[in-house]
Amino acid sequence: MNNYDYDILIVGGGLVGASLALGLNQLPLKVGLIDSGLIKKAPISNRTIALSAISCQILQALSNCSLDELKVHPIKTIHVSKQGRFAITRLKAEDIGLPALGYSIEMATIVQFLYEALNKTCCEVIPAQVKDAKCELATVEVVLETASTVQEKISTKLLIAADGDNSFLRTLFNIPTKVHDYEQSALVATVATTKSHQDTAFERFIVDGSVALLPVAEKKVKLVWVASTDNIKTLANLDACLFLNRLQDHIGFRLGKLHSLGESHIYPLKRVQVLDQVQDRLVLLGNSAHVLHPIAAQGFNLSLRDIAVFIATIQEAHAKEKNFAAKEILQNYVVKRLSDQKRAENLTHYLASLFNEDLSPLAGLCSVAFNALESLPILKKRFIHFAMGSYVKLPSWVWGS
Repeated sequence: MNNYDYDILIVGGGLVGASLALGLNQLPLKVGLIDSGLIKKAPISNRTIALSAISCQILQALSNCSLDELKVHPIKTIHVSKQGRFAITRLKAEDIGLPALGYSIEMATIVQFLYEALNKTCCEVIPAQVKDAKCELATVEVVLETASTVQEKISTKLLIAADGDNSFLRTLFNIPTKVHDYEQSALVATVATTKSHQDTAFERFIVDGSVALLPVAEKKVKLVWVASTDNIKTLANLDACLFLNRLQDHIGFRLGKLHSLGESHIYPLKRVQVLDQVQDRLVLLGNSAHVLHPIAAQGFNLSLRDIAVFIATIQEAHAKEKNFAAKEILQNYVVKRLSDQKRAENLTHYLASLFNEDLSPLAGLCSVAFNALESLPILKKRFIHFAMGSYVKLPSWVWGS
């Protein structure tokens, strides 16, 4: 008889936790997912995620679904420019022979999809909040609090912290982090346009940050406006007409007249690097392990690649009847993922400073960088593959083999 309740217990019912739970349920293991949002009834973020083509492939493999079921919107072109400079480049799916560079999907949509898929599995979704956790000799003992404030204890062989930027478990287990505050925030809202976006995403670098527009529906885009926190607060207090006029000044009339500004939300931006992603019987994944600047839309895409390799690591250890919760096994996962993680972290960090004249003395090089990408097809292809994570070796099951 087992002396634990779960083989693997995931804390955090967001995108990372739910995606991981789906993948792990393909293994002969008992998996639990603790979702505190189910008792808090917290609203789902209004953010839109840009998924790379490879990320969509991973999601399809995790959930055994098609792109149509994911309800994604294709991004066939990414138009990148710098305001006030002759600097522009267009990254196109046809440059690398794909139907789309990536796909945009609203967070509420993908969360709903993941949970509908989870309901068809043996994964136990637990509406509760973790109050304490302690590593014992062969298990992790977890104290939960339910909606009725009743506390109970459960145990697991392996505990996964997927509880976000301000991870409770990361703090509880005294895992050190390296934090860089960009002193910026992102304002997210939906904007209607009078012209079609033609499946194009726009990234416009401005003096104090950047403006990104992701296609989500016909004549509808998701705005991500990044600037200093003070400026974002000022923008948030403008009436809709003045706000849209300010945005129009930055991006021009590529999408026609902007109108119908939706509800906006603000998110502070920082870079968080965990110095130790694994311990005995404990793994940090997603934003619990690394928080990135959103400038290159790397965050969830990086986490999906982490998830794919992590599942393969657990699968291999279990098949060989090894203790998959042991640190030396878990460290194999970190070794395989560290170079990709560092590339993504460095890409977003340096882009955030390179194109921001307030942050970097190298900002003037942006014109050179843009024009080089635009005029050198080989360089452009390599950059696209690099940003998509195409050079990363993923498990064979991702590709259906």
